[in-house]
Amino acid sequence: MKKLASKGLLMSALICGNVFLGNTAAFAEDVQEYALDEMVVTATRTAQENIKVPAQVNVITAEDIKKRNVLTITDALKSIPGLYDGRAGGMSDVANSIQIRGFAEDEILVLYDGMPLNDGYSGKVNWSAIAIDDVAKIEVLQGAASSLYGGRAVGGVINIISKNPDKDSVHVYANYGSDSTWKRGINLSKKLNDKWSLGFGYENKETDGHYKKLIYK
Repeated sequence: MKKLASKGLLMSALICGNVFLGNTAAFAEDVQEYALDEMVVTATRTAQENIKVPAQVNVITAEDIKKRNVLTITDALKSIPGLYDGRAGGMSDVANSIQIRGFAEDEILVLYDGMPLNDGYSGKVNWSAIAIDDVAKIEVLQGAASSLYGGRAVGGVINIISKNPDKDSVHVYANYGSDSTWKRGINLSKKLNDKWSLGFGYENKETDGHYKKLIYK
């Protein structure tokens, strides 16, 4: 009787083992992939999912910029609800500015990789100083953010994040638009190690539009 009982327990163990392994294989075949929500850092200064941050944040990615074929950062910003570009002269207009919910440019903090771009006296921003091809992402925080960023961020924050090269590369580009508008540039990047990389860029814009033959470098 003892031998029969031992064999019975062994058979039960093998059957349970087969069922368990079979279920494991079934679960492996049913693995699904999930797309995570866009991560932002501007609203809280720490990386969080956009849907969870306690503020209105819009994100423009490098893919969005490529699909829309825009030539300047302010052209990309025009897609943001609540943001108005008052520069009627396009890339050559430096007298006017952008607005967020009625707040002028001198009340909006503009950052490039954490470095303020606003002029210390007028608060204006030289938008042509940054090549749009070097932009990885633009995060636009609408609403007061002075508690995190100081008095300049009364109307909001525009955080421009540059591309972080994962390898050595050379990128040469040229674009042509209406009114004999040209954009030409070159970007060089060198990855030094896991933490540091080096980049160099040059861009030239020229147009026969609102202002005749005004060149930005």
